[in-house]
Amino acid sequence: MKMAPSLVRLYEQMPEPKYVIAMGACTITGGMFSTDSYSTVRGVDKLIPVDVYLPGCPPKPEAIIDAITKLRKKISREIDEDHIRSQQENRSPGGLLASVYHLTRIESGIDQPEEVCIKVYVPRKNPRIPSIFWVWKSADFQERESYDMLGISYENHPRLKRILMHENWIGWPLRKDYIAPNFYEIQDAY
Repeated sequence: MKMAPSLVRLYEQMPEPKYVIAMGACTITGGMFSTDSYSTVRGVDKLIPVDVYLPGCPPKPEAIIDAITKLRKKISREIDEDHIRSQQENRSPGGLLASVYHLTRIESGIDQPEEVCIKVYVPRKNPRIPSIFWVWKSADFQERESYDMLGISYENHPRLKRILMHENWIGWPLRKDYIAPNFYEIQDAY
C-alpha cells in the first residue's frame, strides 16, 4: 500500500480521457507480491477505476489480444480512435523483449493527441505474441518490422516476413546479443 497515495495522485493528474488496464490479477490482489511491496497496490480497483482486467499473475502475452479488443470497444463507444503505432524494445526488465503499442486519437488538433500505451513483454527464447492485425490493420508493418529486427513472432499475422532485411538474413539486428557479420571478410573473399 506504499504506492497507493502516489498512484491516486498520478491518476488524478492525468488528462482526460483516462484508461486503466489492470495487467494481471497481481495488480488487484497483490498475488505473490502481496507482502509490503512497492510493485503492487492491493485493491487498486477500489482506488481508481479500472477499464479492462487482464487475467493471470503474471499475465500471459496471448491474453493481451483480448484486453486490447475490449479496450478498443470501450474507446470506440466513447471516442473515434484513428491511429495505432508500434515499436519494439530491447531494454526490458529481466532480459525480456517488449512490443509497445501506442493507440492515438487526434481530434481537436495535432498538438493535443490522446494516447494509450500498452507494453507486452515476452521471453527472448521463442518470443510469440498474438497479432493485433485483425483488430487494427495498421499494425501490419509495425509487427513485421518488430519480427524483422528483434525476432518477435506475431501469431496469425497474414504476411509475417522480413520487411527491412534480406529474406536470407540470419539473426535479429536490434537485439543486444546480435553479432554482426564481418562485411570486410566477405568483401575480401571476392
